[in-house]
Amino acid sequence: MALEGSGDEALSLELARAIVGGLGEAELCRRMGTRDPEAACHDLTRSLRRDMSGTLNELRVKLTTPTRAVPTRRTRRGRKAISFIKWVGSKTSVLKELRPLLPARFNCYYEPMVGSGTLFFSTAPRRAVLCDLNGELMHCYRVLRDRCPELVKALALHENSEEHFLEVRAQEPGELEPVARAARTIYLNKTCFNGLYRVNSGGRFNVPFGRIWWANVCDQETLARTSEQLRGVRLLNGDYARALETAGAGDLVYLDPPYLSSGKGPATFYAYQPHTFGEEEHQRLAQLFRELDRRGCHLMLSNADTEQVRALYDGFPNKVLTTRRPVNCKAGKREGWRELIIHNRREGTE
Repeated sequence: MALEGSGDEALSLELARAIVGGLGEAELCRRMGTRDPEAACHDLTRSLRRDMSGTLNELRVKLTTPTRAVPTRRTRRGRKAISFIKWVGSKTSVLKELRPLLPARFNCYYEPMVGSGTLFFSTAPRRAVLCDLNGELMHCYRVLRDRCPELVKALALHENSEEHFLEVRAQEPGELEPVARAARTIYLNKTCFNGLYRVNSGGRFNVPFGRIWWANVCDQETLARTSEQLRGVRLLNGDYARALETAGAGDLVYLDPPYLSSGKGPATFYAYQPHTFGEEEHQRLAQLFRELDRRGCHLMLSNADTEQVRALYDGFPNKVLTTRRPVNCKAGKREGWRELIIHNRREGTE
């Protein structure tokens, strides 16, 4: 039996695969106390390395041999992926709560902090303007829209191993050909820890290898579908306010900024890039939100449910959501986060 790695680490990985094959993701999540299959598998492997016999006894599993050395998984919990990329703050888990707040009809769709774009891809508007401050992310969007077949071929060349991951992570993006550069970003995103995008002060991607052995690095079906959805879409890289300069009456704007921290003491902000989104930026965004409302735009914004956020958007309707944050390294701290959805849709309007 071929194993990845050596010693206890390799055996733990192989046992984790066998357990997933025997139990299935849903049952494993139940026994591990989480609703996130990725977190369950990660925690299981770590527990096996720490106390193999105790973990097996606690789970009371009957091991079965996996039919494949490295099982593949199309999507989480059997669903098709909505976006071609994973991103901190993805709205996949709350789409059912967000979509009823959208107007039945609108002109152009604007998402100037697009991230993984799950709301855009699930809505599939005919006209759209998408933007993000992250240049590498928007480069992926452009290559996916314009050169999808080449991107698929480039992704197929990558392998899900720590050695290859470290080699790719060490590459200088600016020195790569455009398609290879986009493939590098997507590959690192799919195989790094929790799909986190984080760079150091020098702008170098520094997230460790995630040991996600089921990662679907080259999801051809999702790539082809999302590429088609991006046709005719205007893609921008830069400040959110500039992307909204052309937004007007009847257009739909969805804003999803880095969240304002709910921690005590000095305000901190969730940021995974060198550019911080501080208190002044949140105030500036709130002012723009009111300006867009005066222009006649349909508006929706996500943020943490804090007193400061409520004060910034005082007077607008809101909806509280209880969500999870899968980026937390501790599975037990991923649940129970409160988010606030601010919008300007009043009763009796479409």
